[in-house]
Amino acid sequence: MIREIIREELQSMGISKPSPSVTQPSSMALRDIVREELTSFTGPAYVQPPPSSPPTYAQVAAAPPRNVNSTSPLPSFTPVAAAPPVHFRPIPPEPPSVHLSALSPGVPNALYYPPWRPSRPTCFYCGYRGHISRFCRKRQQDERRGYDMRERDFSRGDSYARSYSSGQQRSPSPPASTETRNTYRSSRRRSPSPFRRSSSPLRPASFTTDNRIAFLAVGYHGRLQLATNMAPSRAPDVYDRSRCLMTPLVIALVSLIFSSAASESDASFPVPKYLDYNETTAFLHDLASKHRSLASVYSIGKSVQGRELWVLKITTDPNVRSIGKPLFRYTANIHGNEALGRQLLLYLAEYMLENYGNDSRITRLVNNTELHFCPSLNPDGYANASEGDCEGASRDSGRFNSHTVDLNSNFPGTETDLTKMTVGREPETLAIMKWSVLNPFVLSASLHGGLVVVVYPYDYRSPDAPMDSPNLTPDDDVFRHLAGTYARKHSDMFRSPQCQEYFDGGITNGAEWIPVSGSMQDFSYIYTNCYEVTLEISCCKYPMANTLVSEWEKNKNALLSYMEQVHMGVKGVVKEFRTGKAIAKATVIVQGIDHNITTTERGEFWRLLLPGQYSLIVSSPGYESTVRRNITVMTGAATWVDVVLTPVPTTKPPKQYAPLDTDFVFTTKPEFKHHSQEELVAIFTNVTEKCPAITRLFSIGKSVEDRDLYFLEFSDNPGHHEPGEPEFKYVANIHGNEVIGREAVLLLAQLLCEQYGKSRRLTTLVNNTRIFLMASMNPDGYEKANVTTIAWWVRFNAHNVDLNRNFPDQYEPEKVHHHPREPETRAMMNFILARPIVLSGSLHGGALVANYPYDGNKEKVERIYSATPDDSLFRYLARTYARAHPTMSFGKPCPKGPMDDAFKDGITNGAAWYNVYGGMQDFNYLHSNSYELTIEMGCYKYPPASDLPKYWDEHKHALVTFMEKVHQGVKGFVKDEEGLPVPNATIHVLGIHHDVHSAVDGDFWRLLMPATYSVRAYVDGFPLPVQRVTVLEGNATWANFTVDRRYAKWSREHDFLIGENGEPKYLGADELANLLMQLRQNYSDIVEVKDSFGPPW
Repeated sequence: MIREIIREELQSMGISKPSPSVTQPSSMALRDIVREELTSFTGPAYVQPPPSSPPTYAQVAAAPPRNVNSTSPLPSFTPVAAAPPVHFRPIPPEPPSVHLSALSPGVPNALYYPPWRPSRPTCFYCGYRGHISRFCRKRQQDERRGYDMRERDFSRGDSYARSYSSGQQRSPSPPASTETRNTYRSSRRRSPSPFRRSSSPLRPASFTTDNRIAFLAVGYHGRLQLATNMAPSRAPDVYDRSRCLMTPLVIALVSLIFSSAASESDASFPVPKYLDYNETTAFLHDLASKHRSLASVYSIGKSVQGRELWVLKITTDPNVRSIGKPLFRYTANIHGNEALGRQLLLYLAEYMLENYGNDSRITRLVNNTELHFCPSLNPDGYANASEGDCEGASRDSGRFNSHTVDLNSNFPGTETDLTKMTVGREPETLAIMKWSVLNPFVLSASLHGGLVVVVYPYDYRSPDAPMDSPNLTPDDDVFRHLAGTYARKHSDMFRSPQCQEYFDGGITNGAEWIPVSGSMQDFSYIYTNCYEVTLEISCCKYPMANTLVSEWEKNKNALLSYMEQVHMGVKGVVKEFRTGKAIAKATVIVQGIDHNITTTERGEFWRLLLPGQYSLIVSSPGYESTVRRNITVMTGAATWVDVVLTPVPTTKPPKQYAPLDTDFVFTTKPEFKHHSQEELVAIFTNVTEKCPAITRLFSIGKSVEDRDLYFLEFSDNPGHHEPGEPEFKYVANIHGNEVIGREAVLLLAQLLCEQYGKSRRLTTLVNNTRIFLMASMNPDGYEKANVTTIAWWVRFNAHNVDLNRNFPDQYEPEKVHHHPREPETRAMMNFILARPIVLSGSLHGGALVANYPYDGNKEKVERIYSATPDDSLFRYLARTYARAHPTMSFGKPCPKGPMDDAFKDGITNGAAWYNVYGGMQDFNYLHSNSYELTIEMGCYKYPPASDLPKYWDEHKHALVTFMEKVHQGVKGFVKDEEGLPVPNATIHVLGIHHDVHSAVDGDFWRLLMPATYSVRAYVDGFPLPVQRVTVLEGNATWANFTVDRRYAKWSREHDFLIGENGEPKYLGADELANLLMQLRQNYSDIVEVKDSFGPPW
């Protein structure tokens, strides 16, 4: 009967019949019977990983040494003494078949768990859930038609293996079957079955026999789901009692056999072999490729001989880390001959990635922590080390780097002069220092060898201190807890003696043991927010490979337990009162502990503390300090604390930008006068002759009276657009009698030329920006104007047309027919539309204010505010210019006259001041990627030449500061699956109804204020996955997008251009919650989201 049950269940899943040679076995043991029957149907009771899968550590280690360059895009290493430096290229995209095969669940490495749903009865007649056979309508119909029930039951063949689904056609389902279906059943809408055949190129078309055995044997989270996971039986409705009792037992035995087979297949981990540099490089990249949704590889720098210092990053937030998620770091091999830690980190990385989703401890740790593993900080030394060298006493043992420097004594210490932090540091040391400062690591450990003990700070001891005296940190209790956690979880460390040394509890203070000046753990504690200890994990520095398995078993639990300590203490966010803006670099002090930490750029902080009650003091310049008392810290998770700081009230005017005047010194005396058109051309020509490497003079067209409209370009590669580099323009003198901007542009051109290579600020600006300067857009009007002329008509061009009312306008399109475009207007329009200008300024005169769009309103009523979708950004840009000017931000009106308005903060919306239709700044915003302001530079349109030095001094800082804002926001590239640029892709910021587009090289720039945004790209209407980006003050944040045009075509034809459906990943809990909230926000009229089990907010 047992054999009959097994055979019937396996045959019901479409598995081939047993081979004749094993159909009559003689064994009577129950376990042997199950194994024999499974073997006869499927072969061995386990399945090897598919050959296309990336290699595991075992496969890499078992293979003979190889040149990585021969089998992968990663080059083999050659020391710089013998060859040029190595440059690693990114791994090229793999063909879709690789990704598709990786999505098919394998046994036993990645069992497929079907989505959980409430248990529902299964009808043993029709094979569908939701009813039993007594109430089966299909059975009732067959009875009415006179079919014999048993005969009908066996005549349907594989119909029992069908999933329950409706007969309606839904994307991405194939056309509905022509088979007659029950009306009642097909009218119900159900979720797709895991067995349904899909037409999506991102999902497997069907499951293999071995996958379906996994369904049979294992249920959701390892629990048996007999009714929901088994294929429907071909047996009649009524079971024999003994058969019903035996079936669960048989299924349980099948599950045990498969779990045993899985254990046997994992017996090869870890492999007792050390990997060299090339093998380690290949292994890390292969591991990241296999687990691309969790892992990535990056380099923090290079060694003396040019080897990369690789880091493997493991996180569920590959793009932007969730607020409050702490960062943890493991490093190893800072002494090249201490090799055990290097291998243990490789084991640990593979162990965590392979067990994510299967092991609750690993899953919880990865979901809530961002992990960084650097297996070797000294790859040059490791290359010289010898396996089996336990002492490493000789100078060439590999302990030092290629400059024979001990890297763990090369960091700044407490006595280091802050102005000489980088003096005398090795390349590896500088890379680690930069890595530590730029990433807010909370907890870290460095793996060493030569002893078995955990060493905690300080390592440094004053020369005046007694011998063998400790040097304790203010956080000594925390460090002793961290060190004790590792020692107690290690199988041997807490016992003494170890390696003929006695340490109480397996821990020691560094200064009390062996004083070290300039150690990495002291640097981490003194100069960053990170708490670090040193793990001495073996008596032998470079033990033989046959001990690796036992060393892994000794340290595995300790490594995991130490990582979990990153979640102790308190954490939170510091924000500004009313605005809610995150406050960076705020100081967080625990009352009674003389060691402070600082907040990140997003206002986050983490403070490791033992259980107890504490008071936090939080302060920041410009804010009133806040004290949070009686904060309870408990064992387990960190206590969340939100802190709000109130700005210090002040009646002083806003702080003005005051950079060093050395940036604005001319090497040749400038000429302050009103220059004619001929003199203007001569000045521009002279600049190009003095600075030919960074300038180019060209004309974009001619005026009505045949004068050239010149642009002077500044760039480190003039004449060419450099991919990824933004473009900026200043245009002056659009009104012939407004001349301050004209002279300011001439002076700015002279300054950029003369200070290039001298001023770091201006050199950086020219090297990273393509700058276009136009001194006069209306040379004909300028020739008619002078200081004494007050006639209004001199502002126009030779056709008496106001050029700033001659562009296409959103509110007056009919003006196109009555006012044809002037030559100057057409030339400027062509220039704007032909280049990826990002930011622009139009320099006017007659008032002192920064004017931003829109210039007109739909109602055509004066002084009505007309906001753009980017109103906050425009106000931010306008304030940037106004505050960099010494008096503009005061908002004082000009002397009595037509422009005597007062402007709050020195800025105004164009339409709120007075309406202009056909203006250039609105055209820039509506028809290009450019954001333009109109800068009114002074109360007088044509001041006397004697006033020009004053105007230059007032505007020179603001002109440069405004140009630097071209680097504020998000930038990146849009490319296809082959790495080719995708031009004209739409870049959309969720919540802002204004888009920009990628340029010819696929590069894009999107100006944004400092904050966190969701950014998405569209290619031919196909939406790419959303990226969460955090924009900071200063340099732009990168966000690159890749589109697979085949997926885009499939989505357009079958899936309504829903880009998220093409992502080959599972959503985490936070991601799923964010998606639901986003759906609610975007479709609030039809979507409501409720939290049934969460906290009541």
